Amino acid sequence: MSTENEPSVQADNNQDDLAKGDDINRKISIHMPTFERRKSEFSSVPRSKTFDTINSEASEEGNRRSKSPIKRTPIGQKILTLTDNEGQRSDTSSTPKGKTFNFINTNATEEGNRRKTITIRTAPTGEKILTLTDHKSNELPKDDTEKQSKGNIFSTPEGVTAREKKEASRVLKIDHLSKGVMKAGFDIGKVDLSQILHDDITDEYLQCLYIVATYTINNYFGIPGPKSDGYKKLSTFINQLIPLTSARRHENFEKSKTIPPPPFIITVHIIEAEDLMIKDADELSDPFCKVWLNGKKTQLKKTEVKSHTLNPTWNETFQFSLEDLRNDIIYIEVWDSDPTTFTQNLKQIKKIKGMRGCWYFCSDFMENLCCCGRDTVDDFLGKTEVEVGTLYAEGIDEWLSLKSLKGTPVQGQLHVAMKIEVTKPKNNIDALKRHLLLVRLCLERGLKENDSSDLSIFCWDQILNSSARTLLFQHSVQGNISVPEDMVCRFITIVHLAVQHFVFDFQFLSSVLKETKESVEQLQYINDPSLSSPLFDIYRQAVEKLLEICLKILGSLHSFDLAEDKAKRVEFESILKCVSLCQGVIGPTNLWTTLRSEAETWFLNKAQELKEVKEEGRNVIILNFLNFLKSYHKTMDQMIQTVFPQNSYTREVFEPLENNLCELLQFQVTQMAKESRGLTKVKDVKKKEEAIEVFGALKETTLYFSEIVQQPIHKLQLGQFHHWFGINTIYSWFAWRRDSVSARIEMIVNRDDLENKLIEFSGRCEKQTFSVKQSADLILKELYHLWKTVSLPNCRDTDDFFLGAVHSCCMKYLESLVEQIHTRKLMETFHNGGKKKLCAIPNNVWSLSCFVGNLIAESGIELLPESPDTKFSLRMACKILCADIYNETKFNVFNYVKKIFLAKTSQEQEQLIKEYAMFINKLIKREASADMSFEIYLLFINNIWNHVVKLILLLKGKKEMMTCANRLNKCLGKASNIYEGLLSILKETEEICYFDEEGKLKELMLNADYEFLKQELEQMKYNR
Repeated sequence: MSTENEPSVQADNNQDDLAKGDDINRKISIHMPTFERRKSEFSSVPRSKTFDTINSEASEEGNRRSKSPIKRTPIGQKILTLTDNEGQRSDTSSTPKGKTFNFINTNATEEGNRRKTITIRTAPTGEKILTLTDHKSNELPKDDTEKQSKGNIFSTPEGVTAREKKEASRVLKIDHLSKGVMKAGFDIGKVDLSQILHDDITDEYLQCLYIVATYTINNYFGIPGPKSDGYKKLSTFINQLIPLTSARRHENFEKSKTIPPPPFIITVHIIEAEDLMIKDADELSDPFCKVWLNGKKTQLKKTEVKSHTLNPTWNETFQFSLEDLRNDIIYIEVWDSDPTTFTQNLKQIKKIKGMRGCWYFCSDFMENLCCCGRDTVDDFLGKTEVEVGTLYAEGIDEWLSLKSLKGTPVQGQLHVAMKIEVTKPKNNIDALKRHLLLVRLCLERGLKENDSSDLSIFCWDQILNSSARTLLFQHSVQGNISVPEDMVCRFITIVHLAVQHFVFDFQFLSSVLKETKESVEQLQYINDPSLSSPLFDIYRQAVEKLLEICLKILGSLHSFDLAEDKAKRVEFESILKCVSLCQGVIGPTNLWTTLRSEAETWFLNKAQELKEVKEEGRNVIILNFLNFLKSYHKTMDQMIQTVFPQNSYTREVFEPLENNLCELLQFQVTQMAKESRGLTKVKDVKKKEEAIEVFGALKETTLYFSEIVQQPIHKLQLGQFHHWFGINTIYSWFAWRRDSVSARIEMIVNRDDLENKLIEFSGRCEKQTFSVKQSADLILKELYHLWKTVSLPNCRDTDDFFLGAVHSCCMKYLESLVEQIHTRKLMETFHNGGKKKLCAIPNNVWSLSCFVGNLIAESGIELLPESPDTKFSLRMACKILCADIYNETKFNVFNYVKKIFLAKTSQEQEQLIKEYAMFINKLIKREASADMSFEIYLLFINNIWNHVVKLILLLKGKKEMMTCANRLNKCLGKASNIYEGLLSILKETEEICYFDEEGKLKELMLNADYEFLKQELEQMKYNR
């Protein structure tokens, strides 16, 4: 096979050496590993171009054609060495080690002026080297200088500065792969980028892609990372990806080997360092870095000097053209910058800190006075080096330890990032076409392999295996395709496949679009010229197609059970995110128009269904519809506001909802209410309950709509639903529930054994029986729940219905308990167990009054003057019951007081007072406290006290009857003092009753009247 006489562009050659006019001694070595060796050693082979034969032909007629036979060496490598030896051989550093070039033919004039000889010698490695010697006898004429500069691809035009040369070297004028593919007979340039995804991949394009893929593998850079594949796996993958015959594969593989490798560069990012050595008088340093490739310090680059720090941050980036991907080394040294003049050094004396700083000052000062053969006065802080051949293909970002000049570890670390790239071509449109074809081929293959799975595509790993990802990454770097361009290629291919009805998870689509959009926005931020590429026009078209897919799904939104199916909710939210991202790319969309249109269609269909609802089962149908409507809108609003915080689904569709549903709902509800009022039989209870549930569902739905659309409920058409039912219907519900609860309360009381137990109820744990708790639970469940269901703001009627029903049920409970007094003859058996059961009645009534008070307070209903005060009524009943209980014992109290009043002697009086105290103590502290709750106990004591005080008031006004015995006892000093006896009764009663520390009894008993009575008795006692 012969190669075209075509210069190979290598940006990393020493251009200055090759451009010299007097450089007549050149050596070009061409290494050509065989296919067998490349197949077995690819992962470590240098990026050299391979050929089977090399033919050199004259460019003009009459030039002598020469062909050099080449022999295989024992290790399978062919080497051709061309030497122009006049004087000494040129420095081999001008040609990169192991780098291959096309054979460059010169013009006919130069051919005629040269004498060539061929010799064979053996290299130290044992390889046979063919040497062609060109004896150049004359200098080129000045007229041919222009031709010579054209023939030498590394020459630089006059007047171009070094910086311009540096920048020019970073722009590749020739895309080697595109030219090689075209040379192989495949003109990919004639294909429109927008048609690549739509046209079928013909056999011609498969061959083209095979060349591209094998070329990419032949120029594999870096070592495989944890998620990358090596040469062998990639070769197997390509043969599976691109189905060609063995002959075609071999033919196209040979074509790929003739294409020059891409010009690799390495980007070095010096980020920061930490914990560097101290080298200055202020016990800090002024660090900077030197960076260069291999031994070429002439290409050395420096960072800025960071003053007075041991932890500098540079964030500077440098690029170098690579010569040998396997053997190149990046060297980095960290130095401390020192003053270069005597005056500057002397100024450092002010910054000296401690003895250590003094030492560094003296050292720097003496070095400035006498360099002693040193090239610089700067101080070395450490070095590190990175072998390019050890880098992952994706690059590195690591902290590197510093070493001394001798290679021993020193203090400090350097944070660097490196990655291998390719010199950017002027136009990469062909590379984009190739990449888009590869992406399409890889994704289609991945989707076919995923056909057997029922799962939708939710991540890249399902459709791109490690070999596919490695191939695409290598090609994108070698083709100088940026990350945003690669992501755009993937995105538009995914959308194209989605249009073809491949099933993708919308979470996956939204995440792909989000990443792609963010990458493109970064290009927009820096005004990257690649944005003008047709690829980004196709990207916008793909976004529009994805939006079309999303809106099509949203057009049948009600077919998804979003309220119940969590997986569908997640998918729908992802669709909304896709729409939101699409809006960010192409501008406003018709999302809300689509949602309104879909909702209006659904409302129309539901209105027709409601119109056809029959009486049988009507309540359940309407109830289910209202519950669905509320939960669906609530779910939709939550998801919409997650993606579009300023919007609400309900607000967008509320107008068609009211227009299409209100009239039919009103008709059905009116019929339902009419039916509910006429239901009186027990078997019709279920229908009444369903009507109440419909009222509650309408209320909750309307309140939710009112909150979302931000309008008062009475201004909404749906807000008139309570008028649809009518106030008479609502009253009938309360009356029905009241009668039901009252009947059940009566049954509960009849079953009550009136045995006091400590029961926790209404926030208190007191002595009471089970009937009060069960009755209160009934009121709470039936009446309070009904009120909460039907109550509305500014609707007093429902509050009055509720208060009346609660009062009626509580009075029924009280009435039933009072009937038990007579039914069970508790008064007749007062001293034989009846008293204990009798005390349970006021206990229960008081607890019920506490429950009612808390219930009304919780409801927030204001009691009007005409409203029944159930709590007050129940407590008044407790006082009456306590008085009745005391009436059974007050005769005994009267007898004790009367005996004390009638005592003849003081000794007898004292004895009777002790008996009285024992009786009262037993009555109050042993019996009453054991049987009564605290509040009833207080009422009972108050009854005792009031009765005793009344007796004292009655007796103190009676005159003492004077008999002979009285007079005799007075003379002997043994007569009793009735006023002293009355005082003792008061004191004993006070001592027994007045026992609490909080003063509750004091407020009840020890009032001003009592104090006046005591003072009066004291006076009467001494004035007797």
